Order: sequence, then structure tokens, then C-alpha cells
Amino acid sequence: MKSAATVERKGAGITEALSSLVAPRAAPPDQRPDDGQGGSHVHELERPHHDLPEAVVLINLFDVDPEDAEDFKLAWAEDAAFFKAQPGYVSAQLHQGLLESHKFLNYAVFENAAAFAATTEQPEFGPLRRVYPDSAVAHPHLFRRLHIPRICVGEVA
Repeated sequence: MKSAATVERKGAGITEALSSLVAPRAAPPDQRPDDGQGGSHVHELERPHHDLPEAVVLINLFDVDPEDAEDFKLAWAEDAAFFKAQPGYVSAQLHQGLLESHKFLNYAVFENAAAFAATTEQPEFGPLRRVYPDSAVAHPHLFRRLHIPRICVGEVA
């Protein structure tokens, strides 16, 4: 199981990855990519989106060592149970890559970005990140559904 020291040491820990979705995070000046106009590029997901009124989807792609797959699924189930009990939670589904894949994908829906942010601000949230195996590296992103005429429904064109 993951300790707080492990999360900090890895730098790609699950707490840090999810926190980056709801709180601004600036890289040190020497690590900021140049945007070609003398400024630095801040990735869209690093800005808070608490004001988005529509449903948001958390897609979290995990890299997990094969020997940790069962521990990962147990940790995810505990984590998902916490999320399920929070206001604004709609649903979640865990997927596993086929064949020899070491990837897992979590698809979770929240009523809005504020509900997702409030969930991650709960005191119980941080300790749950530490139950994941050391090999689990998260790559989370928040999305909104798009409306493409005659193709898919969504709130944003």
C-alpha cells in the first residue's frame, strides 16, 4: 500500500494528479514551457473550473504493474464507494485494458465541476489516495460533453 512519503517521492501520485484538476498549479519558472509569445503555457486542466454548470466527466487513465492489479481494483472500489456517497456524484465505471495491457480507465460523471471539487476537498479524500499500490500512476482529466449535430448530444457546441 502507498504511504504519504511514497506519494510525495513519486511526484505523479494520485492525490497530486487529481488535485491538479481543481486547483491552480504553477510550475517553477524554469520548468514552464514557452508559449512562443514570451509567456508560459498553463494547461487548461490546471485552472479551476468550479463555475461550469454542466455535468463533467472524470476520465482517469492508470498505469499499474501487473502484480498490483488486484490490489489496485480493491483500492479503486474503496475510493469509488467514497465518491458514490458524495453530493453531485452520478456514476462511475472502471475498465481494464485487453490482453497484456497494464492500463485501467475510470470514467466517472459528476453533476458539475463544483461537485467534483467539493468531493476532492473532503478530509477523507487524501488518505484514500494512499491505499493505491505504489505502481499506480494516475493521468486524470475533466471533460464536458460536446454537442455535434446528428452525432452526439451535449451542452457545449
